[in-house]
Amino acid sequence: MSFDWSALLSTIHQGKVIPVIGRDLIELEAGQTFDRRLAAEVAARFNLPESETANLHAIEDVAAAVLRQDPENLPALYSTTREVLAEMPAQPPQVLRDLVAISGFRVFLTTTLDRLLVQALQERYPQNNPDAPPTVVEQWYAPEHGLFPNPSLVPKSAILVIHLFGRPFNPSGAPPLPGEFVVTEADRLELFHQLQAQLASNNREVRELSDLLRSHDLLLLGCGFPDWLMRFGVRVLRGKRFGAPAEHVAQLAEYTAAEPLVAFLQQYGIEVHTASPVDFVRNLVAAEEGGRQLRHRVMLANSAADDPFCSQVAQLLTRWNIGITRVQWENTTVPAVRPLLAGCALHIPLLSNAALSTHRRRIEDEFKEVERQPGDLSQVVVQIDEGMLNGPLAINNLLQGRKVRSKSVRPTAQGLAVEIAEQLAKAQKLPNLSKVHIHCVHAPSDQEALRRTRDLLKQYKWATATDRTEAPPGADVAAWVANQMNQAQVLLLLVTARLLADAENEIAIALQLQEARSHLVVLLLVEACDWQPTLGALDSFPADQSPVNQNSQMWTAASAQLRFRVIDHLLSARQANI
Repeated sequence: MSFDWSALLSTIHQGKVIPVIGRDLIELEAGQTFDRRLAAEVAARFNLPESETANLHAIEDVAAAVLRQDPENLPALYSTTREVLAEMPAQPPQVLRDLVAISGFRVFLTTTLDRLLVQALQERYPQNNPDAPPTVVEQWYAPEHGLFPNPSLVPKSAILVIHLFGRPFNPSGAPPLPGEFVVTEADRLELFHQLQAQLASNNREVRELSDLLRSHDLLLLGCGFPDWLMRFGVRVLRGKRFGAPAEHVAQLAEYTAAEPLVAFLQQYGIEVHTASPVDFVRNLVAAEEGGRQLRHRVMLANSAADDPFCSQVAQLLTRWNIGITRVQWENTTVPAVRPLLAGCALHIPLLSNAALSTHRRRIEDEFKEVERQPGDLSQVVVQIDEGMLNGPLAINNLLQGRKVRSKSVRPTAQGLAVEIAEQLAKAQKLPNLSKVHIHCVHAPSDQEALRRTRDLLKQYKWATATDRTEAPPGADVAAWVANQMNQAQVLLLLVTARLLADAENEIAIALQLQEARSHLVVLLLVEACDWQPTLGALDSFPADQSPVNQNSQMWTAASAQLRFRVIDHLLSARQANI
């Protein structure tokens, strides 16, 4: 029987599912998980003989071998594990980026020692304003050291990550102590024992955590626990004995689960998927992508040399829920690309001197394949390097006679991501980027600043702009402006000394709407003035807080920054609070 992905996604989109991240999900490369690499590095630090470590693939197995070697090694085991963790990769794998891009997850529970999940979330929900509440909050469970998760302390707009296995990264820098984080099998047993006792007694330190677990379904992804611990762990987290009626359920994606465990859990209505947890997440993402009413997948094609730039663009598009397909010319043939193009709205080839000198024929064949595609597939050709329009590597020669939607010359990653989003919006494939209302708040006497701003906003084809000069004759201007500010999605304040003196009412409304998180409120710094005491908590442009004055280049640069900020806000919109 096929799995009903739509039912799971529906529950996720309602904010009713907490994913429990396990070590088998954190796959750095094929067959190599973060935990395996951690175990191997710790084993090497203790000079364990290769004959003994060949089958030690988990940190608790290495810990047991180290302690068999010398029981006095326990303090060194914690210190060494912390040191190795600090040196491990800081870039989250794609599976985590895919998981956090699914709409509806507000709380994550992790049983791993790394911070890769947090890194993926911070990429997805960046902290653009350091003075604003955090977008991602971490809490830890280490009861022996007084660390208890308390979801009620988290801003409602933030994503919460609960580290169930303790805090290996102690900000104080003090040497780690037993019980501060889980390394040995005994640590895991003790942690679940204490958690069970505290949840069962409704201990005040875990009452908030208990309420959170009882009100959500659990989705365990690659925890990799042995049979006995999986049964015990699921029982502890569910808070009810197996067989007792439970309002909320659990599902597991555990390819290491043996048949007796699967049979036991399924007997009590807990669904177990014995496929790889990485494949499970991929299928879940694909199901969400396939369920969207409008397709807006983008193909990014590039050479390996240009991967860093392409990855920056891909991260932004992923954050904006724009589906992407990555093609590397060294590793993908044109026949393999053909079916991928069929589901795309945009084809984005990233052309550089290195790419053209090595893969020109391959690129030409792909361009021909794009031209053969039926429907409305468009193409944005990106020139990465300078000086490519003339000479033997000329892009003009490559494009001659071909239908190309647009050409982008040496864009930044943010600039290219914005161009892609605007192309999709133009093709009516991004509903969130359509008829966006931007209201300009300005002092009545700042007409030149208003004119320049409105000229720049005309370039935003997906937006309409209003300002106080458009109030109908005879209307109550203050009431009309207040109504426009409430109706708008974005408020743009043109900051001058005159604005601060003459628009106190509009500023007060803007700050109220910002505090309510119903609007994006941003500043365009037109001239030098003392704006920080009143407006310092708001995003400001230019980013370096230098006023644009009469400098046309600074106006243009500020407009590009503002354009990215508005699109990022609109396309990164998240689900309702928990």
